[in-house]
Amino acid sequence: MKIKSRARFIERSLNAAINYGALVQELEKEKPETTTWTYDKNDDAWACQSCDLYWQLISGTPQENGVKFCPQCGIPIGTFKYQEEDDDE
Repeated sequence: MKIKSRARFIERSLNAAINYGALVQELEKEKPETTTWTYDKNDDAWACQSCDLYWQLISGTPQENGVKFCPQCGIPIGTFKYQEEDDDE
């Protein structure tokens, strides 16, 4: 009885790992090579184009702080853009 339940557990675990691996591969296909961070003057924060994370820095720019990857989606940041005008005006 114990051997059957262990075999069933191993089979389910392997199937879950295979399904998880396929899901990761599919997500990696959709992931861009780099992302753009845009500074939003209204919120005083940087917005990631790929995952919509808003990131506020206490001082300096992402470049000055050594930010090279988005901390949420992990995509390398290729471009930093500065918003020139307020959207509300």
